[in-house]
Amino acid sequence: MRKHELLRDLLREVAILDDAVRHVLGRHLPDGVPEAQFAMLNHLRFTRNAAETPADLARVFRVSPPAMTQLLGRMVRGGLVRLAPDAADRRRRHVELTETGRALHERALQALEGDLARLARGLRSAELTALRDDLRRLRHDAEAIADGAPLPSGSTRPSGERP
Repeated sequence: MRKHELLRDLLREVAILDDAVRHVLGRHLPDGVPEAQFAMLNHLRFTRNAAETPADLARVFRVSPPAMTQLLGRMVRGGLVRLAPDAADRRRRHVELTETGRALHERALQALEGDLARLARGLRSAELTALRDDLRRLRHDAEAIADGAPLPSGSTRPSGERP
């Protein structure tokens, strides 16, 4: 099988896995909290960029600015996030996770732990690490292509690494 055919099969498996994981996650989300809001909570909880604006988040999630404004509005009304003014430019606002949002995110992750443990049972840590690293590299390359940017110079595996 050629590499691009293998990649197509891999992406199909990733899509099926994504669908299954979303279904499992949905069983653990509190009523009234859709997956899109959990994805935002997850992003805000683990992002390294502490000063993201709604426009930044629209780019990250690849949605239109009005769609992001609508999502954030629902989350603000639910007390999950707040929009804080920028000290340097009062027209800009930064999205911040509230304690309510942080607690809801933590409860959902804790509820998911049992299912994650069941998924991990048949895999060694080294396998999971290698899989994570390979998928992360593939994601970064796909994001570069989606953005019309050249692939990062480290996107190809040096010889001698795991095939």
